[in-house]
Amino acid sequence: MATIQFSSIPTDVHYYIAGYLGVSSLLSLCRVCKSLNLNYTSALYRHVDLSMHNRGLVLCNRSGDIILHADHPFCENVPKRMRARQERFIQTMLSQPAYRLYVQSLAWTFLVLDQWDDDLPPDAPSEVYQAPLTELWPVLQDLPNVLSVDVAHIDPYLNIYMLGSPPNALFPSATSVRLVGRLDYIFAISILRAVDPARLVSLCLDNVQDEGQMNSKEPYKKIHDICTADQIETREADGERGCVVEGGMRGLLTHLTGRCTALRELVLRKAGQERKPDSDWHEKADEEVYEEWALFIKSTKQTLQRLVLEQGLGSWGEGRQKPPWRSCRGGPPWQEARPMDQRFMRILFPVLASGGWLCLESMDIRGVGSWEGVPAMDELKRAELRMAIGDRAALVVKEAASKTLEHIGIVPVRWFAYIPTRYSED
Repeated sequence: MATIQFSSIPTDVHYYIAGYLGVSSLLSLCRVCKSLNLNYTSALYRHVDLSMHNRGLVLCNRSGDIILHADHPFCENVPKRMRARQERFIQTMLSQPAYRLYVQSLAWTFLVLDQWDDDLPPDAPSEVYQAPLTELWPVLQDLPNVLSVDVAHIDPYLNIYMLGSPPNALFPSATSVRLVGRLDYIFAISILRAVDPARLVSLCLDNVQDEGQMNSKEPYKKIHDICTADQIETREADGERGCVVEGGMRGLLTHLTGRCTALRELVLRKAGQERKPDSDWHEKADEEVYEEWALFIKSTKQTLQRLVLEQGLGSWGEGRQKPPWRSCRGGPPWQEARPMDQRFMRILFPVLASGGWLCLESMDIRGVGSWEGVPAMDELKRAELRMAIGDRAALVVKEAASKTLEHIGIVPVRWFAYIPTRYSED
């Protein structure tokens, strides 16, 4: 009986085998011989996960008394050797351009090297902090076969705006897009305007925050620097229109509205305003985010199978049922409900309850809470929603959000009262 060498089996069989192997096994096979290297290198780079924001709940300090979601801006628990792995990937893509064609799925967390990093000498020049990720832009621009992209930037003190101008178009073949955290507007829009809306199947905007700007070159320092409500503008793709407030990023869905004819999954999360007035929030800009969501959801009703809408409070608001002040002698009035719930019910709920859900399998609504014991989404509203989506679709409505969602435009002064200790986990 003739002996069949492993290296001589058909290429499609190697491709099938690679789907069951982990990274370490693929690396071992690539090192066996030239033939196996050619067959398994493509599988090694097919799914690239160099992220830290998808780990769920993690310990965020050495004492172990703070547990937060890995995509929280306070979570600075960086996995061991993560920066080295990212830099190695960048250098490999630069030295082996052909490998870029193999990447079909990319998950990436922007890690800005700074003075707190144990891996760097204390006297390292500032150029060292920025150089590795500055080289990332030409790599990202030349990944033509990426179908799934998941990128996040969660550091509240530094932003990727520091790393130079991102390319104009990224991941044109993507059918699944997830954006998380505090992102530069040009970077976010370079992804969403590059994809083909007709091929987009899944979209997730997870508390995407805008740092704000006074003009095209200078971010503003405080919300009081911004001028009046009638001067606020939605920034264009070139970023040249000034006066943009911090907070939930606007203008991301405008280009896609009415054009996503194959969208099956939509996940929208944002931080919510709990009390009024609140100097950290610009109410007109926040309402525009809800209005943008409403128009986009209305345009995708006929194809959506799964819809998740979530609004949440930050670390200081979670669990608080009322503001710490009452009306007295000209003070602020006692509010009737949280502004976040009022906007949800006034702007989003009519779209959800108007019917027209042809393919919907599940709708998950979280963070629409109660005030003084009165729920914003009462039994009548839930019944109305159930009637609109039909009996075949699963409906989940919970007052609590699944996690804290920070409002992280320009970092509030109170954030500096606590700066977590940076460390790396094994």
